[in-house]
Amino acid sequence: MERKNMFCLNMSNDDTGYECDELLLRKIDDRMKEEQEALHGKRRKNLFGAVRVSMCCLIIGGLAIFASAFLESAPALQTAAKAVGVLGALISVSPLVLMPVLRKRDNKRMDDECEEIDRFYDRCARALRVPEKAPEVDIHTLFYEVKDGVRQNYHASGAYLNEVMHVFQEDGKLCFYCSDRVWAVPLSSIEEFVRVDEKILFCEWNKETPHNEGKYAQYCIKECEDYEYSMSDYYRIRFTVKETPYELLIPSYDIEPFLEIVPLTGETK
Repeated sequence: MERKNMFCLNMSNDDTGYECDELLLRKIDDRMKEEQEALHGKRRKNLFGAVRVSMCCLIIGGLAIFASAFLESAPALQTAAKAVGVLGALISVSPLVLMPVLRKRDNKRMDDECEEIDRFYDRCARALRVPEKAPEVDIHTLFYEVKDGVRQNYHASGAYLNEVMHVFQEDGKLCFYCSDRVWAVPLSSIEEFVRVDEKILFCEWNKETPHNEGKYAQYCIKECEDYEYSMSDYYRIRFTVKETPYELLIPSYDIEPFLEIVPLTGETK
């Protein structure tokens, strides 16, 4: 039976949750879920506010100029036509003046919204009993889509998507926290832990330090096209829960904090 990436997501499905419900340990309650949806809905609504205003100005200005040209065909409306034309031109060029102001406003609003969302997820972590010192670790997650009944990687290159998870151990379980829920893998179910000497592609670089600087330079991470990166190896954990075989992929550069939480030993393949 084919191994299932623990954190895989079907982009063809409206339900955008990871497909590992049987590993779900706990999640936020309905009240916090409503608050989460409201926060993200507010952010989507305010996104690109400056662009929307500019587009409206261009459309209204264009309609006014068109109306001016139409009015000019009537001799009695020449003055009105000129006035409408001037107004349309002013509205059309107004984005040149308004855009810097609107962008500054949008940037401030987005910063405030990001801080609000960060505070919300701090509350989520506390509500879900995530230890404050649980380290953040990148996990190679798999996004896929189904076309004509065939499952294929969402990224044409086959790249994984890096997701930031907080990792901790609780009651004999390896736990992963992300966003609004905690998943758990019984340590007793782990069958294999190996380093795989094989090239892997992934999207997103989540660290503040660039991929080719500091402690990350030793891993020879290469930046590719379309914001993708490649490495020559990764770590793999395999386990089976309720007769479903899973695997979990961890980038080599984040294996040390992971092993501080779960002291696994394995081999190289």
